[in-house]
Amino acid sequence: MPPLSRRALLATMAAGTAGTSAGCSGWIDDASTNANAPSKLANRTVFAAEGVTLPRGESLDRTAEPSNADVAVYPADASVSSITDSLQAETATAVVGDDAQAALMEACAADGRSYGFARNSWGPETSVVAATPSGDRIDTHLFVGVDIPDDLLWALDDALVTTGPECTLRQNSSEHSERFTEDTQPVSISRIRGVNDVGGFDRWDRVRATKRTDGAGYVVDITGTVFAGPTARHASNYRSDQIRLVTHTDGQVEAANLGVGGVSVDALHIDDRSKRSDGVVEQAVTPESDAARQSFTACQRAVITTDTVEKQFSYTANGRFRWRKSGLFEDDQWHHHTPGQAVWYPRW
Repeated sequence: MPPLSRRALLATMAAGTAGTSAGCSGWIDDASTNANAPSKLANRTVFAAEGVTLPRGESLDRTAEPSNADVAVYPADASVSSITDSLQAETATAVVGDDAQAALMEACAADGRSYGFARNSWGPETSVVAATPSGDRIDTHLFVGVDIPDDLLWALDDALVTTGPECTLRQNSSEHSERFTEDTQPVSISRIRGVNDVGGFDRWDRVRATKRTDGAGYVVDITGTVFAGPTARHASNYRSDQIRLVTHTDGQVEAANLGVGGVSVDALHIDDRSKRSDGVVEQAVTPESDAARQSFTACQRAVITTDTVEKQFSYTANGRFRWRKSGLFEDDQWHHHTPGQAVWYPRW
């Protein structure tokens, strides 16, 4: 996926600063806020539940019936059953407000399909989350640093992205890796998409699983992309400087592959810090060209086995993104981490 210009995306949204009105739903009707909807959201039908206010988009259609919607948006204090009904109608569903992730996690559990979250904890910076039904699983999106309502259309549009950035893993001749790749079934995809004052980042976790005679096997793919420049919340002269992907599991790491994307392999330096015997897969990737300092991608795959088959599979992970600005005497660095326990619920 090419770097996203957040400034360009936000230019297509409402430019006003009107806030969400408690107890009502609707558009921000100031004529100055009318603009075209972002590309993936254009010509989609959107349902906004009571308590949600959306900026108006000229090419954005609204419906009063969630069953007629392509995208439905609920406040965090909506009933879990209404959010679950939306998911079961195969509708892309977003939840906004404090504790939005808690409400979505409850709805995903009630739905009954496989699902997962790249991070099972949240704070005030995660006020928009979304879930997209995909056959026998539900994929999830966690947005960090999104301002409500100004950035809401951008987040809804980005939640319709179904595939992450391209990233090529190094060839690995491990029999474990090849066998598990062939035998596993998808559990879910979970994404953390964020913006801050100097840039943006995009982390995708994908998990596949299989039962074994002596336990279970999992393939965990984590991909991270860092963006600089116009993807920032404000004008910024920081450049993309490093991605560190860290996965720690209590299971046995049978195989680990690392890779990069977005630019040529020669434009990036990969530092493999994995300790498979300790259950750790880790890499640090830094740019070595001007193109890479705009945006690049790092990815890793861990093949993990456990002695038992459980209803929940988890690991601790962190995507650490770093930006750098050159200074007269020393450079300034900006960090954004995505730490936490990733949780997945296979429906065996």
